[in-house]
Order: sequence, then structure tokens, then C-alpha cells
Amino acid sequence: MMDFTLTYDGVTQTVEDPRGWDELVISLERDKSTHGVFYSFLETELGFIGQGRKFLRNALNSEGIDAQVMLEIKEDGSILYDGLVDFSDYNDDGTFLEVSVEESGVRQMLKARFKDKVQIPESYAKDIELHSREIMLTTQFNCSELDVNNVSPLYGFAKLSIVSREFETQQEDLAPTFIFCMDEADEGEWIFKFRITDMVCRNSARMSILYYGDGASPTDTFPVFEDISNQTISEFKQDVSLTMEYSKYVLISVTEVTNWSEFELTVQQSNTTESPSIGKVISIHDAMEGVCDQIFEQVGKFTSTALGTAGSYEGYGLLSGFMVRNFPLADKPFQTSLKDLYEGAAAVFCLGLGLDGDKVVVEKMRHFYDKYTTALTLDYVSVKEEVIAERYWSNVKVGYQKYYEEDIANANNPICGELEYTTQLLAIENELELRSKFVADQYMLEVTRRKPYADTTTSSSKHDKETFIVHYYQGGDGKFYSVAGHPDGRLVDKVLSPETLYNFSIIPWENLRRWLDFIKSAYLNRSKNIRLISHEGNIEMREDLLVKTKTDQPMFPYNAIFQPVRYTVESPMNRSQLSQVVAGKYGVVRFSESNQDHKEGFIEKVKFDAGKGMATLQLIGL
Repeated sequence: MMDFTLTYDGVTQTVEDPRGWDELVISLERDKSTHGVFYSFLETELGFIGQGRKFLRNALNSEGIDAQVMLEIKEDGSILYDGLVDFSDYNDDGTFLEVSVEESGVRQMLKARFKDKVQIPESYAKDIELHSREIMLTTQFNCSELDVNNVSPLYGFAKLSIVSREFETQQEDLAPTFIFCMDEADEGEWIFKFRITDMVCRNSARMSILYYGDGASPTDTFPVFEDISNQTISEFKQDVSLTMEYSKYVLISVTEVTNWSEFELTVQQSNTTESPSIGKVISIHDAMEGVCDQIFEQVGKFTSTALGTAGSYEGYGLLSGFMVRNFPLADKPFQTSLKDLYEGAAAVFCLGLGLDGDKVVVEKMRHFYDKYTTALTLDYVSVKEEVIAERYWSNVKVGYQKYYEEDIANANNPICGELEYTTQLLAIENELELRSKFVADQYMLEVTRRKPYADTTTSSSKHDKETFIVHYYQGGDGKFYSVAGHPDGRLVDKVLSPETLYNFSIIPWENLRRWLDFIKSAYLNRSKNIRLISHEGNIEMREDLLVKTKTDQPMFPYNAIFQPVRYTVESPMNRSQLSQVVAGKYGVVRFSESNQDHKEGFIEKVKFDAGKGMATLQLIGL
């Protein structure tokens, strides 16, 4: 039995079967980007009579053709279709009021506002203590032709400043000349990198690094070069590493050098940390929920188990640069779109997005390719088989689109950068883009974090408008903290201060592991490996996370989600069978030709013609 229900302005009315119902043509289609299955359109115009015509007429009288009337069609209690009545070309002959029906209001609103940026209410945010990432700061100076006025620090993060004596180039005997000065240098490891071109040295020329405590004499002296006599050196390069206690100032002394063309000094300071700071964070779950509440102008329109629940004690949160710096959200609100949130999170966690009734649902990819649920079994069907070329990938990029911080010496080796792989499928040129627009880079985060709102109320940070992602947890004190180091306490090799790492659980390699079942689904011969072809800006890791340049990668147990094969099935189908397909739209459709063994596939497209009692199904192979 088929039921037709109209809803307008909170009022629901079950109405008589409209004219044209027995010739319904209903279509469903899987979205290529989100992997959800949605109603595409209802091709047949319906003529409502009696109570149905009266109901629609009242809606028209109230709001005209802009009235939002929902139509729900059920077969034996199961939803066949729900859509929005389109009054734009309605016809009322006094007996029948004829209208067309388009995508549901939820689906239509989702499509229309998927890209719209909205403001997340302050109530979704919570305070988070962000730990300090230990970094190696870098500052570069350049001085040409002995002109001290040309010495300019490119970045003052390492507390470097210029306190220099003028060169007296006209004097026969040059006294020791101080070129650079660093006030109140922190204790720890320092590296001074010198590059000097066309350096003219007289008798016993020398250069030294001196640092001073409270006394008038140097606490210690470190030679850069010494006893170079009567030479012109085209290029001099020297790195000096030293361990420094706290000093009032550090000087670089040059003696018996009369000229040079270029003088470059790069100073790198490691072991630099600052106190933890307080920022604002919104969990990805809550951010999506907040956006959906505003898109649909109604609460309760979002659900996700993959992203936790509202206010989860552990998970992944989002922060704008302003939120990292703890700006008041009233002044600098967090604005984003459902598209940005979904695409950013999907690239990290291998997620899909669809509709469950009138709710947006975001779950792990297998939710949308559920091989354990059988939607329908069809026998004695006509089948055409072909390869789905777009589901083969020759190249895979994982990780993040934005990373790197030029002001930090060790930032050219970020663990939250990007990785690129070839799948060894050489006959095609399809790239699977899995780089997130979220910023997980700890160096960009640390530079932003060190400019807190309280200290720099009016100054800006170059990363203020970025959207950062942070792994967090709730402590026993009820407060929220960023996760530092490896979440399982394991050691990480070849990384500066691994105990102060951010986001180890979402490094590109871990993201790849989450996507591996999906990626390997493109292999009909699944014995092949994927191969890392570029690791620029990434680290090598030991144990089960080993990553090496241009070598086969260790594979982990996986189960292919699908096969890159399309089955086009022509089959008789009644409305009851269609309702089974709709109810199990993410499950498996089993089919066979004559009495052969059954094959299986997931819905890609379905077109059901009630008048002919036939359906065409395009299925993705399993």
C-alpha cells in the first residue's frame, strides 16, 4: 500500500493518491565527493485531488509559489521518496492541482548552503591549554662592504639586536670591532652559521664569538677563525656550535679584516620553549553541528559517531589563528562552511557524508559501503560490466596543503606536511587528492601561539585566518589540553624534542593508513604495494611507521571496500523492492543472470519506473 503525506508549516496531512502516482519515475544517485546516496529527482508530475488539492491550495493562499510543502511517499510504511513540492509551474483546473516535486527540502538546503560560511556560536567553544612546542629559532643578518648600517635582522624572534661599533677603515691598525650583539641570550644550544665573500685579511686576522655574564670580561670565547694573514678569501663558510649559559649579551669580534663583499650570519637557537597558553577550541563534531543548526535553522540536524558526541572528552578540535591566540570570540568569531569542515576532516579521517532521514550524517567511509547489509536480491537480470576508470588512481597525495614556517630552523622538516605515492598503475593518470586544508603543522601553530591576545591585542599574526586542527583530551581536573608527543608514549626518531610534538596521531602516514582500504580498492591485483615517490618536508620514522624514500611501503591488513567495476543491471522491480533499496541504500545489491552465482555491488545510480515496473541500477562492484 502506498501512502502520500503532505506537510506544511508544521501540519501533516495524509491525502488521496494523486493522479500520475502509478507512473512514478524515481532516481537515486551516489555523490562522487561525499559518497552519500541521495534522491536525484522525481520525474512525474502529480495531480492532487480532494484533501490534497485543498491542502496545497491553502499553502498557495498563504505564501504563494514560495510555500514550502514537503511530500513523503511510503510503501508499506517504508519511505520511497521525500521531496519538496515545486509550485513554480503548478496548474489548478478546479479538480486536480498539478505540481512537480523536486529534491527534499533538507537535500536542497544542503546543496544550496553547503559552501556558505556561517558563524559558530561562542557556546560551542571551550578553553584549551596549548603546550609549547620546542623549536629551533633562526635569525639572519646581512652586512655588506663593512657598512654596519646595512645590517638588518630578518626576524627578531631569537632576541637578536644590533649593537655595533663603526668600522674605522681609514686607520692603519684596526682595534677589535664588535659587529653583532644579542641581548640576554637564552641558555641552551646555539648554532652560528657564517658566510663571508671576498674577505680581505691583514696580519693575524681573527673572528671570535664572546658571551658575557655580569662581569666586564667575557665568560667564554669561541673562535670562528684565527691567524689568517695577508689573504683575500673568495668565500669563507663556517658553522660554530656552542652551549651557552644565560648571558647578558653575546658579541662577535672581528680583528684585522679590512673589507668584504657580503657578510651573512644565521643564528639558530634550539631548546626554546615558552609557557603553555590558553586558547579556544571547538571539536570538529560540534563545529559541524553548529553549522548544520544554522543552515537548516533548526537544532538536531546533525549526527556522527565517527566524530564523537557533543563535548567529547577526547578528540580533534579546530581553532582559527585568533582562537589559538585566545582572542575573544565576540570580537573574532569562528566562521566556516560545512564544505570546508567536511573536506578538511574527510581527508584526515576517511569520512563520507550523507542524509539519514532529515539529518546530515558524517561517518567513516565503510558506513556508506556496507558489505554486511543486503539491500536487495535480484535474479534473472540483464547485466553489463565495465571498468570505472575514475576509480583507479595512479598517484595519491596525503597530508596537508599548508605547512612550513620560514622563521624556524627545523620547520623545513615538518611531520605534518605532505606525502606523495604512486600506486604502480602506470597506464592511467588519475590523482587521488587527500590533502586537508586544515593546518596541523606544529611550527605554524607555535609561532601563532607565541603571540597571545593579552600581549598583542592589536597586532596581527600571518596565520590568524588559518583553521588549525589539534588533538586534545580532557584531564582529571575537567580542563582540556593539547596532546603532547606520541599519544601511546612511543619514541619518535629523528625529531627535535619528540615529547613536545603536536598531532602525531594525524601525521600524513597515519592518514594514509586510514585511507588504505579505499586506495587499495583500485587494485584488481591487490598483491602490489604503493610506493613513496616524494618525502620532501617529511621525516623518517622507525618501527611500524617506517617511511623511506622510494621504497616499497609496509602494508597493513586491509579489506578492499569496492572493486573498480561498474555493473549496469536491468531488472523488473516493484515499489516494495524499491523501498528495500531506499532503506538499505548503503548496503549490497545481490544479482544474478539466470541461475549463475550471485554478484554484488553498491548503489551508484538507480532509476525506477513504476509505470513499466522496471529499474536500471548502476552498481559499484564488491
